[in-house]
Amino acid sequence: VIILSSRYISQPWATTLYAHSSIDLLRELKRSDEKTIPLYNDDMIRQVVEDIKHLNEDMKITIFDHNYREANERTDEGMLQDPRVLSSVGIQFAAIQRHTRCILAYLHERFLRLKNIRWELGAVLPDDIQQHTSEQERVAFRSYNSLLSEYMSEMNVDLLRNLTPPKELDVQVRVLEDVGEIDTENGEIVSLTRGTEHLLRRADVEQLIRQGVLQQIE
Repeated sequence: VIILSSRYISQPWATTLYAHSSIDLLRELKRSDEKTIPLYNDDMIRQVVEDIKHLNEDMKITIFDHNYREANERTDEGMLQDPRVLSSVGIQFAAIQRHTRCILAYLHERFLRLKNIRWELGAVLPDDIQQHTSEQERVAFRSYNSLLSEYMSEMNVDLLRNLTPPKELDVQVRVLEDVGEIDTENGEIVSLTRGTEHLLRRADVEQLIRQGVLQQIE
């Protein structure tokens, strides 16, 4: 067990030295496009968890083993007054906290992106995004989707329409992918075939525009 001098406890590199794996996790997420979600890094998450376990064991050894061998007559209370032990335990505990905060920040940011995708693309995750998520994230997404749908049903309001105030009620669109028939608010049935153009109510097609199925013609 390495016991560090007390003057190192306040140095930023001290906890970074122990917590580099979780920092790499956040850097990987930060480099990705904010409008999508990168592949869930299960291997690195497991590595961070193992690092936390090892730090916890090192901390126990530092307190109850190393110092006891150095001065076997010293009490536990006396050991914790040794500035070298305090410094080492402080750095190890700070590294555990930093690991934990990094993992929570990683999971929180990923779920925020999933929530944004729900508002932008609808209740079903695209296959490429779904393949990048963990099982727990997919469960959380379905739960969030259920809560949102339940709220909109109870309040009789569609929160997914007009996310930004529209300048005009009607919008000219070009169909980029075959959609089939849709029911409009006024009761009409419109067939959206690839390559065709339509003048429709924004409320009827806004979600399809966000999904990239329709293209708004300025």
